[in-house]
Amino acid sequence: MTKTQYGSYRDAFKAHFKLKDGTTYSEIEMTKKVISYNDLMALTKNIKDPADPLSMRLTYGLDTSNHFVLLLELMEETATGIVPVPGSLVRCTDFSSRGTPVPTSPAQQKTYSDAYINTVWYVDGANDRHLTNGGNTPDPTSIWFDWETEVMRELEANAPVEGSWLVLDCMSAQYDLSGFGYPDAYRHGMGLNIAKVEGGVLTDHLDDIDHSLPPADKDPANYKAMDLGNLHPPRWP
Repeated sequence: MTKTQYGSYRDAFKAHFKLKDGTTYSEIEMTKKVISYNDLMALTKNIKDPADPLSMRLTYGLDTSNHFVLLLELMEETATGIVPVPGSLVRCTDFSSRGTPVPTSPAQQKTYSDAYINTVWYVDGANDRHLTNGGNTPDPTSIWFDWETEVMRELEANAPVEGSWLVLDCMSAQYDLSGFGYPDAYRHGMGLNIAKVEGGVLTDHLDDIDHSLPPADKDPANYKAMDLGNLHPPRWP
């Protein structure tokens, strides 16, 4: 997605996913998270078989101050099913801090995720409601990115990868739910793009299409953000 599209998806998230205090809605804060390329690659050390397809799962949460929490975990598709890569579950840090990801337990992940689903409201101006993890159309609590075709492609298109940071921010787009007998609804997704440290400051590498670039520089992932992710594992049957 281009910088303009990125902004529109961010605006859609802010318009439709909110905190509520009494009758007052407020924005979910601290949504922009990062992980460095080096820290991300360190999470792959316990992969069972490098030939196995790999995905990155991002789980949404809230902390006790109702600030947004993003948990990242690598998932390996083995002969017996999709399993977590041991030691790869971490809490991403805020864009402003550029810190080291914090190892997290499945129990803590559930606490954050439960707080998210129990606290955040979906707002459409007509039928505002709490998020739900039940029914025919449960609200997603996580999003998936394919490792090779999405995560690594984004990094490599914005080479050199050394010194790069993966930027993850909340987005939303409208999904067609007519097949379930429900009206269309916005879903929580994540945008994925690259930032680099320039002049001591972490700076997004995100721009609208520049038609003056030579053909070799027009890779769709170059200076762009990835899509909003997948609501289920990329190779889910």
